[in-house]
Amino acid sequence: MNQFTKANLRQLSCENLWYVRNSIFAENGYCFRTKRAQSYFDNAGCWVSDQAQVKLSLIERQNVGSIVQVEGERGCPK
Repeated sequence: MNQFTKANLRQLSCENLWYVRNSIFAENGYCFRTKRAQSYFDNAGCWVSDQAQVKLSLIERQNVGSIVQVEGERGCPK
């Protein structure tokens, strides 16, 4: 995975930012709790129920942090 730039992230809609952020967690085994996330990602094969326990690489953590910052700047819904 490549590191995302905030300039590139700012070009995405709130919906796309949400999807990209959560796809990082889905790829690392997170079991989603919301119906919205479950409908996108399906919990089949998930193995981590606590988001804080999901093991992300340094780049993944940085990307999630950047996405959260851009979502905050935009006032995206949680």
